[in-house]
Amino acid sequence: MTNTTRARKILKDCGAFKDGGHFVYSSGLHGDFYINKDALYTYPRKMDDICVMMTECASSVYGSSFDTILAPAISGVVIGQNIAYNLSIEEQLDFRFAYADKHPSNPYIRIIRRGYQSVIANKRVLLVDDVVTTGRTLIGMAQAVNALGGTVVGAVVICDRGTVRTLKYDIDTEPTPNYRQPLTLNITPLVELDLKTFKPEVCPFCKAGRPIDVDLGSGYISAEVL
Repeated sequence: MTNTTRARKILKDCGAFKDGGHFVYSSGLHGDFYINKDALYTYPRKMDDICVMMTECASSVYGSSFDTILAPAISGVVIGQNIAYNLSIEEQLDFRFAYADKHPSNPYIRIIRRGYQSVIANKRVLLVDDVVTTGRTLIGMAQAVNALGGTVVGAVVICDRGTVRTLKYDIDTEPTPNYRQPLTLNITPLVELDLKTFKPEVCPFCKAGRPIDVDLGSGYISAEVL
């Protein structure tokens, strides 16, 4: 059984696949299929299996090109620390781990604080996350790493639900003013799903009057606005 098949089975067995609803993703897009990653976190052994597979993926794809792991708070912390631990045991090296917080006024910007700046500065960093739709969180982390002089080698995620295998982004480059250096971030997922998403103004489920799920995803934000 391949890691992709095993990962799909684990996600299905723990009830992470939710179909036929009306969900709002963190990107603001709508869809009728949701990957409830939080269901996975309630099964520590299954989560450990996923992290082992992600560790294998990181080693096979990126080799020894990195020495530090960065994940987004909150849920990514569990994944990132497990992968850093697994790699430290396997390679007999001390892989470092840190996490990036959301910017208080912009959820798409990630900031590295809590003293983690020294862990990331000038290091070769692998990004990890659970589920990717548009890749905004990964871009935010990559820009935060680059701002500290670090180098992002790539990213490993549990699931890519938007077929986002390569991201393009840019950073401010000093000392040249007003010049933005274009960079590429490659993503390696355990599971890849090609799911249709819609902007709110053209969402067929909104037009059909299907209620937004306020328990999963970011639907609770829409409810608060209403």
